[in-house]
Order: sequence, then C-alpha cells, then structure tokens
Amino acid sequence: MNVNLILVVVVFLVSLAVNVLTESADAGDEHELSMASQHDINRYRRMGIRRNRGWDRDRNNRNKQGKKKGNNSKKQRLSPEERIGVANNHVALNVFTSLYPSINSNTIFSPHSLHTALAMTMLGAKKDTKKEFYSSLGFKTAKVGRSEVHGIYNKLLSSLSRQQDVTLYNANSVFVKFGLPLKTNFSRVLTTHYHAKVDNFNMADPEGPERSINAWVAKATRGMISDILKKGDVNINTAMIIMNAVYLKASWADQFEPWNTEPKPFYSLNSGVQTISTMNILTIYNYANHHDTEVIELGFKGSELAMYILLPSANSSLNKLLQEMKARSAVANPMDVLLTGLKSRKLDFFLPKFKIESDVMDLIPALKNLGLKKAFDASQADFKDIANTDKQRLYIDKVVQKAVINVNEFGCEAAAETFVGIMVGSQMFPPPILEVKVDRPFLYIIRSKAQKVVLFMGTFVGV
Repeated sequence: MNVNLILVVVVFLVSLAVNVLTESADAGDEHELSMASQHDINRYRRMGIRRNRGWDRDRNNRNKQGKKKGNNSKKQRLSPEERIGVANNHVALNVFTSLYPSINSNTIFSPHSLHTALAMTMLGAKKDTKKEFYSSLGFKTAKVGRSEVHGIYNKLLSSLSRQQDVTLYNANSVFVKFGLPLKTNFSRVLTTHYHAKVDNFNMADPEGPERSINAWVAKATRGMISDILKKGDVNINTAMIIMNAVYLKASWADQFEPWNTEPKPFYSLNSGVQTISTMNILTIYNYANHHDTEVIELGFKGSELAMYILLPSANSSLNKLLQEMKARSAVANPMDVLLTGLKSRKLDFFLPKFKIESDVMDLIPALKNLGLKKAFDASQADFKDIANTDKQRLYIDKVVQKAVINVNEFGCEAAAETFVGIMVGSQMFPPPILEVKVDRPFLYIIRSKAQKVVLFMGTFVGV
C-alpha cells in the first residue's frame, strides 16, 4: 500500500439464513399412487401435502388477481423500486457471466450486496466517474434519474424489510479516520437514505482497529461472519470503511420433511454420477418448462421472496443457459424471460442438499467489462464528493467478495462479504403430477418478486 495514497475501504456483507419448519401433512390420494410400490405409497402418505389445498389456494389467488387485472393488457408502468430491480438484474447477469465465463464449479454470488455497495460509492463520485457508475449500474437502462438514485434506494431498502413472517435486515455502518473532512452531503445522504451509523475507527487499539469493525460485522450478520478484516488491513493510510450487512431469515411456504430425504444419484459436471442426500416433497409449485429450461419457484412463507431453481434440459447446459440469458441483456429485465410465465403445477420435487463456499472473488475485471473503468484509474478517478482531499486523488484499488450458502431440509443459510478498497492517487383443473428431479447441474436465484431484486445467485454442479 503506497504511502502517499489514502485507502477507503467499503465492506459489504450479506447474510442469509432461511429456516424451514416441518409439519405433518394430510393423507395422499392412493388412487394416484396405485401403480407405486408400498414404500412409495407410505412416502406419499407421509408427505401428504396439502396438494389439494394448495391447488385450491392457488386457484383462488389467480381468480383474485384476474379480478384485479381484468382484461387490461396494457403494459404497466414500473414502480421506482422495480426500476432499481431492473438495474440490479442488469448487474447480476452481466457480472455473474463475467465472473464465470465457463461454469465448471459450484458458485455463489450476491448481486444485491455488490449493487448496494457501488450505489453508495457512486454517492461520492463526480463528473465522468459518476457517469460511468450511473450507466454501469444499470440506472440508465432502468430509466432511474441521477438525482433519484439514492432516494429510491432508500424506498427499496425499506420495502424489502417490510416482509410478513420474514426477517430481512439491512444495516450500514461507516467508520472514518479521525480528522477526515467528509463532505456534508456525502455524510448526510449515507445517514438519511442508507441509515448508516457513522463512527471512528481506533488506530490506537492494541488489538488493532479491525477488532471493533469485526465486532460490528459479527453483530450485523448474527455471527455468520466475524473476521472480514485481518490485522493490518486498516493502516495509517486508511481513510474510511463503509459496511453493509443484509440478513434474511424465512421459512418455506411448502415445507420439506427430513424423513423424506434419501441418497439419490446426481449427474455431476466433473465427477460422473454421485450419490447426494436429496430432499423430496409432493406439492403445488409455480413451474414452467421453456427455453430448454425447467423453472421451479420455491416460495417463502408470507413474503414476496422466492428461490428459483433453473434446471437446463438434458439437451442443454448451464453454460448455454447463462450465455442465452446474457444475450438477452438488452431486454429491460432479461431474467423475466425465464422467471415469469410460471403456472401452478403439482410436482413430485427432488432437490439435493448442498453447501457452497466461494473463494475470494476479484470483481474488478467484471466491473470493467460492465463499463466501470475510470474509478479504478488513479489518474482519472474523481471522488471529490467523498471528502475535501484536494491534494490527493482517490481511486478504487480493490473490489472482492466471498460468499457461503447452505441448503438443507431446514432451509437456507447464506452469507456474503464485499470489500471495496479506494486508494488515494390459467387452467381450472390441476394437471397430473409431474416428477421433477434436480439431478444435474442447475442455476439458483433468490429474488424479491415485487421489486425483482436478486439477493443471491449461483450454480450447483455436484459435490
């Protein structure tokens, strides 16, 4: 780290913890299972599932929606939060495909963490640097006015937190070096729009200034992440550390039952056929088989959040799916091509348990591909709206992220941390049961259905 440069560190953390409750189900329909073995009959009885109730519930919901929408087929205007969702999806798809031009391993990435981090960083950018942020973060594509960005982000974070039966917690904190002359507007917008707590880090702490910062991290992520900063990461040239934490805890709308989990074959990408503990449930899911991909929506109880499983057909692949999605990136919201148009379908659904921990990902190449370039150039970057440092130029030196996800019968736990360093210088009757086995590599996306913000996305290719 150069002596004549100022380091501004932005640490963003996302933790996701989804706990799924289990409950008994009603007796199954033996007529549908008359051709099955006695073992399968017993299994279906245990799963029982609210499949008829689920169908009636979904049909009633569709009828209600139909009454609200009527026959009006005109395109509806997007809300301000949905426009941020469009921008988020733009970054999610382009950065993910830049990070993984060829899928050959399990992956986990948090677009929401990165997008929020860069939106906050954009607050301190000026002139051409700000223009690149505005375009690269998808705000131009989403038709979000430059003066609207931070106000709408405030509304987005508030609306995401208002989920029934779901805990979705956003926390921001800013640690500032003693004596750094922050611009008034920069400090004001961070506190009013992003609800950031501003504090000083203590260089005189015998255990290092990282100790108090890591303590905040541990508290904000419910202990899932506690050591984002190593001793020495904060030094005499560090001017500021901005941190964002997102925590999610929810339960499945349709719950898996642990005793239905059994070893099943999984046709992995690199190691042939593997035996993986696989969960199973018989229930109504929103489902579609289009664009050579099966799409299954796993809803969360009482919320507008959902996990989507995107399973390429046997004639396709993850790489083909992602490249086709990227080819549609000119569309206002390219993910909608796959994630909308789903219909209720009774599924005998199999999903493997999995845990994925990413390596530390360098995001700068992906962001440069997205068009954000001047911010990383010491001779061109303009962050004069952060602080009064006329004698020294600020530029971004590092953007990395690490993430973890664990999916089992009790739900999903996930955590992500992003480090940005800035240096100076419908049908009326249910169709028959469809068996869907997620037994080959797939893409998963956790997204808010209302705002269409991607919180997490990744791939699973085998153990």
